[in-house]
Amino acid sequence: MSNFRVVCFDFDNVIINDSVSRFLSLVGSRIERLKMEIDFLQDNMEPRKFFRFAKKFAEMGKGMNYETVINTMLKKVRLNRGVRRIFRKLKEDGHKIVIVSTNDERFIRRVLEKENLARYVDHIYASHLVVKDGVLTGEIKGDVVKTEKVGAVKKIKNLFKVKENSIVYIGDGLTDLPIMKIVGRSVLFCPNLITKAEVLKDRLLRKMEHDGRLFVVHNGSLMEAMQFV
Repeated sequence: MSNFRVVCFDFDNVIINDSVSRFLSLVGSRIERLKMEIDFLQDNMEPRKFFRFAKKFAEMGKGMNYETVINTMLKKVRLNRGVRRIFRKLKEDGHKIVIVSTNDERFIRRVLEKENLARYVDHIYASHLVVKDGVLTGEIKGDVVKTEKVGAVKKIKNLFKVKENSIVYIGDGLTDLPIMKIVGRSVLFCPNLITKAEVLKDRLLRKMEHDGRLFVVHNGSLMEAMQFV
């Protein structure tokens, strides 16, 4: 298939039915101290500020055993409905699958391996929680965090030799809107009210929706996004 698309998925709340908050539940009393920052982290779309708060988030885990955190999370997370079906269908149709997430890349790979989905995924652009001697240092690295995913587009174009109009992005929240604005078409998967409100007040996003470049899936099955690929 020569006219393949590169279909990019956010990870938290799209592939899995959970988010950064699962990690925070392991941190204990420090949650309350940074509650405002966490709310901001989840509902912010300005890359510079996002990176600053993402660093604060990473600092919350400083000193924790990485494997303990990851194994606890692996026991808790579940795939969203339709993930297996859409991955299988995309590969049958000849498309490429990429994960673009601010989550930790090793955790993403562990989830994909656990669910037997790694074979479908062609590439992962994600952050890296720094670990030394098995312990989280409180640092987070990766351009995907610094650029709030937008920087991944150039890398995807170079890797797969495609233009923006051959890239599809599927995400769920405010932090996905910047990258959605620069790819060929995008799908908002079960967005919250804050994200819906932002789409309504953003002229470019409204135009994209009118022009058939931005779609919304309200159904809880990710397979519903397939019709817009």
